[in-house]
Amino acid sequence: MRKHVEQRIFNPIVERMSRSELEALRWRRLRSTLERTYAASPFYRKRMQRAGVTPDDIRTPEDFRNRVPMVDKLDVLADQREHPPLGSAIAVPDALLEYCFLTSGTSGKGQEVHAYTGADVTESLTSWASSLHWAGVMPGDVAYHMVPIGVTAGPVTLLASFQRYGLRTFAVGNMEGEARLEMMRRFPPHFFSTGPVYLRRLTTICREMGIDPRRDFPALKAIKLGSFGFDVPWAREMEAFWGAKLIDTYASTQCGGGIASTCEHGTYLADGQRGMMHFPEHKVWAEVLNPQTGRAGARRRGGRSHPDRIWPRSDADPALSNGRQGCLQVAPSMRMRPALRRHRGRDRLALRHDAEDSRHESVARSSGCDRSRASGDRRIQRPPRCCRQRPGSRQGVG
Repeated sequence: MRKHVEQRIFNPIVERMSRSELEALRWRRLRSTLERTYAASPFYRKRMQRAGVTPDDIRTPEDFRNRVPMVDKLDVLADQREHPPLGSAIAVPDALLEYCFLTSGTSGKGQEVHAYTGADVTESLTSWASSLHWAGVMPGDVAYHMVPIGVTAGPVTLLASFQRYGLRTFAVGNMEGEARLEMMRRFPPHFFSTGPVYLRRLTTICREMGIDPRRDFPALKAIKLGSFGFDVPWAREMEAFWGAKLIDTYASTQCGGGIASTCEHGTYLADGQRGMMHFPEHKVWAEVLNPQTGRAGARRRGGRSHPDRIWPRSDADPALSNGRQGCLQVAPSMRMRPALRRHRGRDRLALRHDAEDSRHESVARSSGCDRSRASGDRRIQRPPRCCRQRPGSRQGVG
């Protein structure tokens, strides 16, 4: 059993909001995005007109859920073939576009391209920063970015977040494993990011080189993983070998890079159950839909595929009402976020969105992953100054 873990608050304004306050903030932002997208994006305006709906008709979340047509991957790919190279969904002038990313292509249906503005990247940086803060990583720590930089959003925005957060960063994604470990001997790490498969490879190389991470990397706090699922016994084995907590994350190019992360409890909780990854609900509106009815609220357990509707808050490419497929499982979470529980294999999404359910609230608290409004005597740990929202900025609550 793990010892009690002190809660780490990154964004006190959001993480201490009541559910009603958070829902009101989410709805204001969704309404703003809907109006701007209808006015500026030919792709989404045409789809809404075809459905006979305008922003004035959308007065409640239920209206949005039932009347705004869902967009899937094939719709986006078809539009980008018809209007190359970026499609007609872009909602800002071309001069404001700073980054273009492709999706991973793991669905086998093709790779969409998504453009980001500088503000979109900033949104992603603050999401990654919350993951770093929850993991115990602080500005000034030495961090190794081991994921090769490519055309997907996750590695690029993660590297930028290391720098923005104030970490002393070594980008070693293009180095061989032995060279990475020699670099880590010379400049001992507090934190590094990789994937589960490569972490196993690094573990093997450590043993071949006679490296004991507990002895040679005594300052190592956490290891961030992504891309693939893993089970609790494997996580326990890796934590025992490396002497550091594993942090699991989920990234989506459609949603602005990193959009979900486990918190300070890591990849498994005090009772041995799989940990949850928390969405930044004030930035991403995610719902689980019943595949038969298309309505929200599916709460089935186990490996059933369901589509999920995701709306990321984005300047350039809003991805309004974007439908995706995932393997869903109900998972309790009280961090004022819906939560993901990752599974082994490619189908790894698990999402829940009923944080006020009292039965699940007691389960969440007993397992140590409580993110409801904290008590008044709990110390607030402020985010580093570089990641706090600038007064008057478009993002508002970061």
